[in-house]
Amino acid sequence: LRNVVRIDRMNPEIEFMKNYLLEAEPDKKGFTLMELLVVMTIILILAGIVTPAVTRVIENTKAKKAQQTALQLATSIASYQTEYRRLPLDPKHQAGADVQIETDETLMNVLLGQEGNKLNPGNQSFYTGRNARGRPPRNGLVFNPAGGGRLCDPWGNLYQVMLDVDGNHRIKPPFRNVQISGAGIVAKKVIVWSLGPDGVESGDGAKDNVIIW
Repeated sequence: LRNVVRIDRMNPEIEFMKNYLLEAEPDKKGFTLMELLVVMTIILILAGIVTPAVTRVIENTKAKKAQQTALQLATSIASYQTEYRRLPLDPKHQAGADVQIETDETLMNVLLGQEGNKLNPGNQSFYTGRNARGRPPRNGLVFNPAGGGRLCDPWGNLYQVMLDVDGNHRIKPPFRNVQISGAGIVAKKVIVWSLGPDGVESGDGAKDNVIIW
């Protein structure tokens, strides 16, 4: 028996097969709990850095869209005024102090040229835009069956409009505008703004409001 064992150990082919099988055995070592915790911590840190940056980009994009729509709306109101020599308001609001309204159906029905609207007898379309998306509707027009509708900003709120009813070419927004000096008087016939992400028109600054002046 000893001779047989000695022969096996001295046989190079048998020794080679033993070494091959040992080296070919798969590595069964996996991640340790500590390594997994380190990886998870790194992922959480990266997420904490990236998420606010992405949120800022999204909100900035929405603000730019709101500005573009507000400018288009102000232009459409000016075009209406040029055409009809009056503001798109009910006659009872055509005199007196400046008036603040929203882009609800009362205003937009006029600008969209809804059939049979007394304030737009020619049924001219002064405003054209994209359809709103999502629920609640955001960033566009929400039409009604009669051809009118309302206009929503990227956060789902109606735009705010203030009109120079008294004709002095001066409008004072209902909130203190921190972006210009003086008392916040705007030398325009029409001003439009969005209430921004919070949907609130605060009385002191309203820093998130999206304005066009």
